[in-house]
Amino acid sequence: MFPDLCGDASTHPPPPSRSSIVTSLSEPSQLLTTAVIELLSLQDETELTTKAIPELVKLLSDKDETVVMRAVHMVHMLSRERKSVNAIASNPTLVDALCTATRYENDAIRRDALGALSHISERAEGRMHIFRSGGIPELVRMLGIPVDAVRALNVLGDFIHNVDDRTQFAVLCAVRNLSDAATNEDSLGPLIISLIEVVAAGEESTTACAAGVLSNLTCNNIRNKQTLCTNRLETTARGESVVTLAMDVLGRAGVQLRQDPDALADGVAMRELVEGAVSALHQLGNDLQSAQLMLRDHPFIDMLVKLLSWEEVYANDDELLQRELLGLLYQLSKTPEGARQLDMYGPAPVLAEALHSKHKAISTYASGVLKNLQFDKPLIYREEIDTEIESAMNGVAGYY
Repeated sequence: MFPDLCGDASTHPPPPSRSSIVTSLSEPSQLLTTAVIELLSLQDETELTTKAIPELVKLLSDKDETVVMRAVHMVHMLSRERKSVNAIASNPTLVDALCTATRYENDAIRRDALGALSHISERAEGRMHIFRSGGIPELVRMLGIPVDAVRALNVLGDFIHNVDDRTQFAVLCAVRNLSDAATNEDSLGPLIISLIEVVAAGEESTTACAAGVLSNLTCNNIRNKQTLCTNRLETTARGESVVTLAMDVLGRAGVQLRQDPDALADGVAMRELVEGAVSALHQLGNDLQSAQLMLRDHPFIDMLVKLLSWEEVYANDDELLQRELLGLLYQLSKTPEGARQLDMYGPAPVLAEALHSKHKAISTYASGVLKNLQFDKPLIYREEIDTEIESAMNGVAGYY
């Protein structure tokens, strides 16, 4: 890497002195050379944390773009090693410097910075630091940059050949990982709108991934829910909205999942597509207009009930999918008309089964749906249901 370090008997000794200008110009290169030599000699994570990372942070803020380019490349290479990525992910100053590096116009710097951030995002602590450094909006902003001109996102999936679609999907996967740490933030309106636009593109795996991010960001977050619902009527050229697209993804992926539980689409498991779509619709269902749109689609409601009663889901104790399906049914049954329509599909037996789940969230949602469905039932029936719900909930409390 640095041929000037190699011994060579035939090499003439350097001149005894240099001009001050040449000396000044060589200083950044010498700093980088020294840093790399120290990195190559490191033995463990402790040394990396105490010696190398502070030097790399210093180099990443250098005024010389060449120094920054080489330094960020070194960070990217280190982030690919298990023994060093933990130390990198736990250093907020270095993560912040990488987020800043993504704003360079230099394609090589962006590529390596994003590659390092992708590896860092696989660690929970790294995701939190990226979020706090403003990395999530930056990743989404780069989705709109023409890939042919930038090519900075390729490192998020080196195995991807179809750059346009797959690079976007890889970035969305990184954003999905990061969004787990941002569920309590209510200043992500531009990000949510950008994700809605991605959903409107209509490609299955990308739509499902974006829907998963929207699900995370709108979970128990009123401001983000309002932003999503306000912009839900954004439509594609074919008149599709985020609600109808998510329903379409769920409908098609649900059919394939029931036919083959291990089915894949472009390398993405059908189960993940279903989970992402259901989770997003669960949040969207809180809006009355969106709920009514779903209830009018009879094959869609039938698919929800079939998935919930499918042995592959309840027998294998798939907590996430059960919880989101029941959460969506709860949203759809909150109005008398919604409860009447849902009751026509006969979900009571599977709801009664879910009451006795060992997972409190599942049993709570199941009891909520059953209570919604019994509003116009005879008094005796309502009393029996209330007794069963109370018994089941007490059993869950005892279990915990």
